Amino acid sequence: MSNVSPPKVISDPRFKGARTLMKTGRVNEGAVDIFATLLEECINTYSDSSLEAAACFYEYGNALFRAAESISTDGVESNSLSKPDNPKEAAANAAQARLESKQEISKSSSKTIDENTGEDRKKLGNLSNSEKLAIPYKIEGTSGTSEEENSKPAENTSRKNNQGNEESEEERNNDEIENQSSGDDYTLALEMMENAYGIFEEKLTQHPNNDWILHQMSRTLQGLGDVLRVLPGRTADAADAYSRALPYLEEFVKTNSKDSLELNSLADRRLLVEANILVAEALLECEAGKDVVTSETKDILVMADERVDFARGYYDKARDELQETVFLMGRIAATGADLGTHKEDICFAATLLMGVGETLAVHDEEIQSNSTEDKAITPIAKKHKSK
Repeated sequence: MSNVSPPKVISDPRFKGARTLMKTGRVNEGAVDIFATLLEECINTYSDSSLEAAACFYEYGNALFRAAESISTDGVESNSLSKPDNPKEAAANAAQARLESKQEISKSSSKTIDENTGEDRKKLGNLSNSEKLAIPYKIEGTSGTSEEENSKPAENTSRKNNQGNEESEEERNNDEIENQSSGDDYTLALEMMENAYGIFEEKLTQHPNNDWILHQMSRTLQGLGDVLRVLPGRTADAADAYSRALPYLEEFVKTNSKDSLELNSLADRRLLVEANILVAEALLECEAGKDVVTSETKDILVMADERVDFARGYYDKARDELQETVFLMGRIAATGADLGTHKEDICFAATLLMGVGETLAVHDEEIQSNSTEDKAITPIAKKHKSK
């Protein structure tokens, strides 16, 4: 077992403060800027492939994603989303350098990416396997309209705002800018998390069975799943990422002593519950009647006619693990230990599980209803045929 220590940056007061903002739902109060600054410092102080950089890559990407989600949910943009240019450039250069190294491109061919040049950004996307993600979110402007189009009557494009009033042109333009900004944030968040995962994966080969790295592997995979899940056409990739996190979490639970009453053991069990729920949710969100296929490798994860059954299997696993988790929480509470937010987190997991159960119940009702209708129609069809 490797004794490599966790990166020093996670002990930085700024890092801890930004993590607290994230945990308390206040990501828009500066978490993005803090992690961007720390990322730049770690790249300059250590290297772009260090554990310090990996920790900041992930947290920066996670903060970007959570902030973008809060905007799309609340419709309110915070000034903290205006990310500094230098951290972006440093992160982009780091991603490019690592990928060029893996592809054995000579150092002399490396090129500094100009943060203000769209073409260089697109090249970085290609290198980081994010080209397909960047294109859908790039809003192209029209070069002009034909005379035929100009002769058409103007369409009524008015919309209602949250108060039910007709939106002004300025409000609609602001919405479009906001949607484009969120799309860019999702894409950048995915790139940052991919960078983090690549570093953690490489470090794990050097330090096998390192507990801290293993936990970051599972956490990063779940973060990747969260981002992929909101991107168009990437739900199958999200299910794949979530499922790849499961072996790590199962191993954590297995290695914990059955008699352990530590809060870390409780957290590991709860995370395993959530992981199974996430896989089930992602599978149920995939398009019905089609195989669940990853977008890049084209691997078939689940056949179309087995999709719901697989989701039900993960649901059953989550339900069984939740029972064990609640039992363990009761044992720990009996010792007088302070559960902190663990009870709230477990209740939230139970709520998510109920949502999956309701979705499966609705599906079963639809199947039963269709089956009943078929049986009712069959005798009529037979009578019609016999003359």
